[in-house]
Amino acid sequence: MKRFLCGGVLALTLAGCTGGSGTPLPPGSVMPARTVRVTSVADGDTFAGVDAAGTIRVRLLSIDAPERASATEPAECGAEQAAAALRGLIAGRTVSVTTDPDADETDRFGRLLAYATVDGRDVGLVLVETGMAAAWYPASEPEPRRYAGYERAERVARAGRVGLWAVCPTIGR
Repeated sequence: MKRFLCGGVLALTLAGCTGGSGTPLPPGSVMPARTVRVTSVADGDTFAGVDAAGTIRVRLLSIDAPERASATEPAECGAEQAAAALRGLIAGRTVSVTTDPDADETDRFGRLLAYATVDGRDVGLVLVETGMAAAWYPASEPEPRRYAGYERAERVARAGRVGLWAVCPTIGR
C-alpha cells in the first residue's frame, strides 16, 4: 500500500509538472511562431514591428551586436554597420519570430527575446556568419537552444576576419 501511495503521489507530481505555460518543452520542441511586419531597426540586434496583437519590440536571442551611441556612451566599433546589416535583412519585411522554450521570453526592457526568420533564413545566424554580431547570452541564464550553432559560426567568422572581425577587436560584449 505504501508503495502504491508513493507511486501515486509521484505520478500526480509529475503530471502537474508537464503541462501549462512556463514548463519546459521536450528536446526538439518548437514554440509557435508569430508573424511580425518589421517597422524599424534600433540597432544590430533589436527591431520593432507589428503583429496581430499590436506593436512589438524584439531583441534577437543568442547574439549581441555593437551598441549605437547613447547620450552617455559613444558607439561601439561597427555599430552602424551592424544596424545597417540587420536593416538590409528585415526592414519593411515580414518575419517569423519564435521564442526559445529554454530562455526567458522577455528582457528587463520588456523586449521579446526571440529568433527571427526571413525567407527561411535564421536572421541571428546570418548576422553571426557575416561578422555583424557575436554569439552571446547572459551567463546568469540557461543556454538557448541555438547558441552552440551560433558559437560555431562565430569561431569561423572570427578566424576568417569576416565582417566586423576584420576591424573590431570585439563585437558587442
